Amino acid sequence: MGGIFNNFLKLKIQLSIGKLSILDITFSTLCDHLSTGEIAHPIILTANRRQSRALKHSPQLSPHIGQTTIVPLSAWVQQLWEEALLQSVPGCERRIMETAEVRVIWDSLVKRHPDTPALIDAKDLGRQLQQAQDLIDLYLVGEQELAESDLEETRYLLDQRTRFINEASVRACLTHNMALSQLCEPETLNALQELITQRPVFCFGFTELVPLHQQFLNCWHPGWQGLKHDETSRSVKLVSAKTLEENYTAAAQWAKRALEDYPDTARVAVVVPQLSRDLKQVKETFAHILEPNQWLQHEGKLISRVFDSSAGETLLDQPIVQSIFLLLALRTHRIDRNSAEALLLSPFWRQGHSPLHTHALTFVRKSARDDISTSFLLELCSQNDVKDATLLSLRQALRRLPATLSVSEWIEQLIPLLHSAGWPGPHVIDSFEYQVVQSLFATLDAFTVLDDCLGQLTLHEFLQEFKLYAANTAFHEEVKAPRIRILGLMEASGIEWDACFVCDLSEHTLPQPLAPHPLLPLELQKKRGLPKTSHEKELRYARDMLASLIHHSADCTLSYPERADDQDLQPSPLLSELLAHHPQQRENPIPSDIDIWLTRCMQETRFASQAPGAAPVIERGETLLGGAYHLDAFWTNPMLAFFRFRLQIATQERDALGLSPQHRGAVLHETLADIYSAYPDSDRLRSWRQSSDFELLLNQRITEHFSAYKARLPALVYEFERQRCIETLRQFIDEDVQRGDAFSVFELEQSHDIELAGRHLKVRVDRIDRIGEALFLIDYKSGNTSVSGLVSTPLQDFQLPVYSLCCDPHRLAGVAYVELNHSDRCFNGISGVPLNIPGIQVAHKVRQSTLTEEWQSTLSLWRQQLEAHATELCEGRADYLCRHQARQAYLSDLMPAVRQEEVQP
Repeated sequence: MGGIFNNFLKLKIQLSIGKLSILDITFSTLCDHLSTGEIAHPIILTANRRQSRALKHSPQLSPHIGQTTIVPLSAWVQQLWEEALLQSVPGCERRIMETAEVRVIWDSLVKRHPDTPALIDAKDLGRQLQQAQDLIDLYLVGEQELAESDLEETRYLLDQRTRFINEASVRACLTHNMALSQLCEPETLNALQELITQRPVFCFGFTELVPLHQQFLNCWHPGWQGLKHDETSRSVKLVSAKTLEENYTAAAQWAKRALEDYPDTARVAVVVPQLSRDLKQVKETFAHILEPNQWLQHEGKLISRVFDSSAGETLLDQPIVQSIFLLLALRTHRIDRNSAEALLLSPFWRQGHSPLHTHALTFVRKSARDDISTSFLLELCSQNDVKDATLLSLRQALRRLPATLSVSEWIEQLIPLLHSAGWPGPHVIDSFEYQVVQSLFATLDAFTVLDDCLGQLTLHEFLQEFKLYAANTAFHEEVKAPRIRILGLMEASGIEWDACFVCDLSEHTLPQPLAPHPLLPLELQKKRGLPKTSHEKELRYARDMLASLIHHSADCTLSYPERADDQDLQPSPLLSELLAHHPQQRENPIPSDIDIWLTRCMQETRFASQAPGAAPVIERGETLLGGAYHLDAFWTNPMLAFFRFRLQIATQERDALGLSPQHRGAVLHETLADIYSAYPDSDRLRSWRQSSDFELLLNQRITEHFSAYKARLPALVYEFERQRCIETLRQFIDEDVQRGDAFSVFELEQSHDIELAGRHLKVRVDRIDRIGEALFLIDYKSGNTSVSGLVSTPLQDFQLPVYSLCCDPHRLAGVAYVELNHSDRCFNGISGVPLNIPGIQVAHKVRQSTLTEEWQSTLSLWRQQLEAHATELCEGRADYLCRHQARQAYLSDLMPAVRQEEVQP
């Protein structure tokens, strides 16, 4: 049968509704019947979501998807239960609990039970009880059978099980398996007769169908059948490796060859039986061979673009999530030294790494104590020339919180607390971190279902419960269209593969060792056929899974290590028995060589230039694309500027928290344009700020511009982003109305066409203010800014100097960036004379300034340097010259286009 119900489906079995012959049907036969109309609108129930996705994308089945329902069995049961709830069916009034709710109830029962041993790990015992309950329900183990046991552990289990059922009943809830049993009750079936579909039902991908699932299918879909792929003769290769490490290396090298030999649409799998145990080692080995650049630079975090793993770390393992608990630990009087160091090194709050943090870190590391006074830490973080009151403000906010709240109420408090701490930091988070944050907010949403279970909690209790919840929430990084999928045995079974490599098929891995449940009688477990209770069952189960992989893979390679953990190993006994029926080849693995891969990669050329460092000339009268950004990029690195603005090479935009920086900047710009159009001078702006409807109108303006993103963002992410922008604008407006000199808006979001070096530049200036008869030019920025490039000779910052060409030089008093990022001050700029604006310095008095006291001389000097710089650009300079490493980071996505011989040392 190849892993789909096996011998069970080929037998005639006695059911409660009479005799029924259950047959199996091949995948191609099903498709043939669908094309002729012999099978109409079938339902295919799969063992898991991965198999559902694989079927939906199957070329054979895709023409018939419209008339076929493909859904995991668990999701199908959930749909039926929700329908029963809608129809108010007697016995179906209760809600199905989330897994976390079940765990919380078990943990609380263990803590309250008088017979629970004092030195027992309550949470581990709760997990064991939950597993035992699932086994009892899934395998239809009778209460009477358990009651006959003389095991003290089993009596404890029965007592706790009764308490659990009562507790769930009081809460009007039940588990998924309890709902499944209820659906099979005669009174429920009678009440839902119209829901019992007459459509043909097929089950796909099950290596074993447990009794409860059999009972459900027999009641609801009496004519159900097993579905399998066609079994054909396959070519199977056997690979041996000296060690387990070499086995994984051989798999990675095989995957590298598969990338070259198979098209992008091919399904290629590497199966690792012990994937959860060896995940880190497997990912590093594959990155080493498939993506050496990632492997060399990962610094503890691998972000693959080629392979995807079905197993992952937990949400709590991610540094961006850990940073939340580090920040909230400041509510205590003392914090352990390791946590204090991790907090100071974390980039996920306020301005991230800074000299101030390094200063504080030095003191922490010199401390002889294992823990640090929180007050002392806060004092360290408010010393030196740089003032940072973030931690102090956060601690004060934490201490103002109520003593106890419900889970939902604590989550509502969590968002502004994170916001006030500047979480997740000033940097643009990458795709991996973005996925973690999305998963975090989804987990917070799901966590709210525990309101009734947990009741009122202190902040400490809430954080402990959420930390446990996050530790039990798996995080899987999503790779868009991965070429290689790394899976466990169960995930890979039942899916058709073009090529498959199976690792670590040693005697200790397949079949798996026995591990009967400690709370259930062993003989009863064997009698009922519970997993990992008999060698015969495990051998049969392993044989079926391996046979399924072979039958479903056009090209299958099986491998095993000869040694692991200093022990000699034999191959799994299944190999000789299975391979006896297939033509096979035997080969030895070839060690990987990263140098060969890198040499080959360097020889590939994506772009060819006319000559080293030369680009076509931009003729006079033509338009210089990119405006001031082009000149900035040209100063940073002429070659990368050529790629970005002349060749117009566009790379995929990096994901960021909620909104990308571009989208967030667009929202802020649009909202500010609305505000300063409605209140175009300081008097009217101040009057609006002091009015009672300020908060309401500001909220409305932001919400209006956020409306386009509401559908694409989770509710908590959307609210986080919206509040973030509201706080940003409130801070800037507060600072703007406190300026000493009255002002009015002279220009707002105005486009200009200026001439530079005989070429045209199109620029758009965010805002120009009029202060008396003088003009003050403003450019909004969402990141950090510096004026050092404006006061240096030669010029190193070109945006504000280019914008200055849009103004009458005799009226222009100053230029400034406005930082819309919760900075200590918003304005950062220079002027010819003192202005009553915090953050604006007189140009020649700026530290290390090379400018003279004459402001007009500065503007004239800017014009001369811009002309020279633009001339050099337009004449075709395009060599690789990195003048500023940090600024070049914004162009780093273009580095694959640079040939190695063009990079200057």
